[in-house]
Amino acid sequence: MVMSSEKCCPIQWMEPSPLWGDYSRWIKLPEQSQIQTPMILRFENDNFMEELLAMLDQCPYRITEWEAQPETWRNPMPSPQPVFKEKPNQFQKRLYNGSKLIINNQTMLNKNNRLPSAQLSKISRKTSDLLPTLKLYQPAQSRYYLVASSLISKTTGFPDYRLKLRNSEKATFVVRAYVSGKDEEKNGEYAFITTSAGKAWKKVSSKNPSDDQNRVLISNEEQHSMFPMHYADYCNNNRQLLAGFIPVGKREEWMGAPEASGIMKDNIVNPVPSVEGGAGHLKNIFYADIIVPWRTLIEQAFNVKTSLSTDSDSFPNFSDRYKEDLAAADRARSLKTARDQIQTGSWYILLDFANFIETNLPQIWKVLTKENQKSGLNATEQQFIDLLEDTTLPPANMAALAIDHCASSKNPITENSMWDELKALWTLEEKIDDSDTNFSWDKYTDVLPEWINGEAFDISDRSLFYKIRDIQKTKIWLTLLDISEYIKKYLPDLVKNALNILPASRLISAEKKLKTIFTGLLRTDLDNLIDAIGVEDLFFKRITIKNSLAEALTEIKNHEENLGILTVPFTRETPPEDLPADDVMDEAVDPLWPDFIFPLADPDTGLETEESAVLPPVTVSTENLQPLDIMAEKLEVFTDLVDSLLPAPEISPERETDLSFNPLLDHRDTRFVIRCVFERPNCGPMFPAVLSRPSRMLEMAPFFDPDAPARQVRISLPMDISPSGLRKYKKNAMFLISDMLCGKIKKIKKITFADLVLSVLPWPFHKNLPSMGPTGPCKSKGKTIGMFCSISIPIVTLCALILMIIIVNLFNIFFGWIPYLFMCLPIPGFKGKDND
Repeated sequence: MVMSSEKCCPIQWMEPSPLWGDYSRWIKLPEQSQIQTPMILRFENDNFMEELLAMLDQCPYRITEWEAQPETWRNPMPSPQPVFKEKPNQFQKRLYNGSKLIINNQTMLNKNNRLPSAQLSKISRKTSDLLPTLKLYQPAQSRYYLVASSLISKTTGFPDYRLKLRNSEKATFVVRAYVSGKDEEKNGEYAFITTSAGKAWKKVSSKNPSDDQNRVLISNEEQHSMFPMHYADYCNNNRQLLAGFIPVGKREEWMGAPEASGIMKDNIVNPVPSVEGGAGHLKNIFYADIIVPWRTLIEQAFNVKTSLSTDSDSFPNFSDRYKEDLAAADRARSLKTARDQIQTGSWYILLDFANFIETNLPQIWKVLTKENQKSGLNATEQQFIDLLEDTTLPPANMAALAIDHCASSKNPITENSMWDELKALWTLEEKIDDSDTNFSWDKYTDVLPEWINGEAFDISDRSLFYKIRDIQKTKIWLTLLDISEYIKKYLPDLVKNALNILPASRLISAEKKLKTIFTGLLRTDLDNLIDAIGVEDLFFKRITIKNSLAEALTEIKNHEENLGILTVPFTRETPPEDLPADDVMDEAVDPLWPDFIFPLADPDTGLETEESAVLPPVTVSTENLQPLDIMAEKLEVFTDLVDSLLPAPEISPERETDLSFNPLLDHRDTRFVIRCVFERPNCGPMFPAVLSRPSRMLEMAPFFDPDAPARQVRISLPMDISPSGLRKYKKNAMFLISDMLCGKIKKIKKITFADLVLSVLPWPFHKNLPSMGPTGPCKSKGKTIGMFCSISIPIVTLCALILMIIIVNLFNIFFGWIPYLFMCLPIPGFKGKDND
């Protein structure tokens, strides 16, 4: 049981002594007149300390004018009258005889008109008064608040108690949260404490903040300093007032802190945890660097797929203007652009994933890179390896990518469908060496010409071989040979079916669909696709398709250095003919980009939802979930599995305080109170800290609060906007632009407003943004260059206002916010140019 501080010492907190008014003439205040709650003072300007000092020096009895009251910007609290300097009253000094009675004898004082009457303050409220909740605003909203109270001794005359600093006595105040929600177990008063794992809220005891059980100081509770201020009362006695600045700006920290649980260590001096993020630090990194970008790519592909799926019948009134061939070309270009962007993001996500495993799960990484055997791992680690290997590219997705990249590289060997080309290729391979199951065209390049002229091969075989050899020599992008190798390795039954070894009935549904896709794609279709995309042969390196996430992770590490120095975006795009020579790259695609593809998502409209993304094959509940939600749920399960493998952070036992990551407070049902604290640490447990009664209920306003007052911000736009007026402004703001950003700006400057509008419209009005080609950084005489640009800020503000008006009017269609945005008042005679 905590000993009550009122029973063990004659010191207590009371409201500021200037409020005592007439009652201060008594030898001792009547018990029924004592108000023991601190007062909240409100100031509305940045010089609030000077204002407070002036008020205490000249007219301390006016302190009630600064007492905070509920206010909004529509109904502000009345501002106190200015403080004027008053000269000392010499007559009052001569009349004072030490009894305090002559001062109050108004009849005697009024006999002499030269003597001003003393206006004494009266107590305007009682302790039992229920005051409304007070909302405190932040300094950014031009509001400052101080808590003020008097520390007095309950001896004759209630004198102020002066702190004995040499005995380490101190006066502070604490901010406590009062929770009153639906959960009865959570309701009560909470102290903001420092734990070894960070800041947290700890429940004090009672559900009622006025209960004396709450008047105890919690170990490690956050305390804010109070400073003494002095003033002269009516009797010219030196009185003391203790005040402290209320840090409303800490509101977000208070609202975001969790509830403390477990055993807390006392006397923590350093509140900063040694391991940032605690036990979930590595999980948070994995989620932010890998899972969130992965999910974003899936959403991007889904959105592009939705936009490309718009039917022309959606706009029947414009059917006469709809041209299917132009729309198909536009769709093909949009699809290619989206694929290039998604593949770029996939490479960097894979690199971050590989680095994460290498750093935090080194044993698993050694197994992935074949340095160690899987048998050296535990069951969970082996399950994770299997999951990475089973996270594969869906066959239909592989087919869509193969078609797209084969069309880009222009490498046909027959005039039939792609399936016929693959069948011819596999048949020729069987004739060459049916005993070698690992046959590769690269492996037998030098010896095949001698074999192909043998009797076992006819003229059509020789013609086909020489076409294949020509494709092999060019080494351009995905070739038919690479697609063949992929299918032979990962879909061997499909090869057996093509060679009439396995009937179609034995194929699984994914293999049947893949065969249908390749069979339906005729060579003429590929030629049309090439024309629609507008991409020439991409001579830079052979590209392969990786099948599993495990393969892609190990392969991406070979390209880590190049991915860090690339300056040109990955785009398979033919540069425009009118592009300056310095802006055209030697090759359509920078050879530093990786030589494999493994997109984590694909926007092809022909793919089913489950085929359009690479996802770990984990089991999740799909009840009442949309396709995107199911994909996100699989990634969440995958994250939990990774988290179970991560090593525990190296935290000392003193820092293993159990803190949840869920904030305790809710802005809907949380209020705050302030208690003043007096401590005598050298007196030991017989003199516990003296806490005041709680202040009135407080609410801390967020930074953007609709009721908050706002500082006046005046932005002067150019008045004389004629060419003669605007040319006078000095271009004194400088932008340093790198070579990479310079190249982007040159692209953007060629895009018109009409291009932007058409790029976001649905079919058939949609038009891709003009192709600028892979221009890369700015160049001059073959060398990359940056630049600096100067601009005038007043002119920028003018441009910003005009652009804002355009955008606001556009979005007003959806939000209807015009009536709440602008307020324009006329200024008579305010001219931009004086023509008189």
